[in-house]
Amino acid sequence: MVVNKPPWMPVHPGQGHDYGTLVDVLAEQGWGDSLGPINRLDKNTSGLVIVARTPEAKALLARQIEDRLIHRLYLAVVHGDLPFDQERIEANIGRISKRTGRMGVFEPWDERGKPAITNCRVLDRYHGEATMVECQLETGRMHQIRVHMSYLGHPLFSDRLYGGLYHPICPRQALHATSIAFQHPITGKRLTFTSHPPEDMQALIDSLIESIE
Repeated sequence: MVVNKPPWMPVHPGQGHDYGTLVDVLAEQGWGDSLGPINRLDKNTSGLVIVARTPEAKALLARQIEDRLIHRLYLAVVHGDLPFDQERIEANIGRISKRTGRMGVFEPWDERGKPAITNCRVLDRYHGEATMVECQLETGRMHQIRVHMSYLGHPLFSDRLYGGLYHPICPRQALHATSIAFQHPITGKRLTFTSHPPEDMQALIDSLIESIE
């Protein structure tokens, strides 16, 4: 199944959030222990998560992730005016700080970084103040979009871990997993799901639109 995860909800139990995760909520609904989220989202990122309901489905979907057959699109609102309309970002990503969870870009020869590729397409510009961008992942490194945007000098709104300025309308990183497409692990049918940004991120977008009218 596909779940539209709200912001502020972790996918898995972990440091600082042992309860109230997506896995916990699904278990409370009686889905059992065989559930397995296939793609992961940060706690403060909203949007679509594929959940396998059987071990067989989990293994087949995980293989699609490895083979880059799952198509994932994200919407992000970043600071400033991106200097391109479309761009393929290739910059290796690795962990900088275990304590803060901060990731960063490393040179290709540095073994601490792993290959990371993000395809970006500008959807809207707001008088140099901000840009709404669609990001398609070819790889799935931790914090990938957030790190790549910060690396370009255009961090996400309210993404203070990577240099984004706090915005009270959307007090978490302005990032939403808006579309996901994959092959059904049993029937083989190609499936596509879409989700609109939640209220906080949509309110941020609306305020930026109003500022240029």
